[in-house]
Amino acid sequence: MTEIREVLSYEEKVSIVEKLVTDLPDWFGKDTTITDVEQASGSFEKAPFFASYDGNEAVGFISLKLHTPNSAEIGMMGVLSSQHGKGIGKKLVLHCEDFCKENKIGFFIVKTIDESSDNESYKGTRGFYKALGFEPIEVFPNFWGEGYSCLYSIKCIK
Repeated sequence: MTEIREVLSYEEKVSIVEKLVTDLPDWFGKDTTITDVEQASGSFEKAPFFASYDGNEAVGFISLKLHTPNSAEIGMMGVLSSQHGKGIGKKLVLHCEDFCKENKIGFFIVKTIDESSDNESYKGTRGFYKALGFEPIEVFPNFWGEGYSCLYSIKCIK
């Protein structure tokens, strides 16, 4: 059984992200560094950050970007590949929804690679967010570079 806890220490956040990014090359690439991650998703230093722990081992994480008093975005999330399909990602997203409700944040946003990419991992990612109630709103062509268009999805959680 896993437990979700807020992570406040920047060093612990970095340690968790480095571990999971290394385990998920289909999503983050093989040579991704923490600097690359923070440039792409924003700094974790002051961001709300939650991790799912199995005992003392972090097996998943999610970070939030707070854009306005009424909107938050999933800055980044990951679950160890060995733990996929066990509901950990869903629990992390729902935990963030509760955080948003407690803080009177009504709109929850996620950006991911759109369907123009033939990456099977991201096909699953899009399905995951759709199943959790995120609705596709807009596609931004080549948002993350040539061939990496962004699917912008939102969920109203008021």
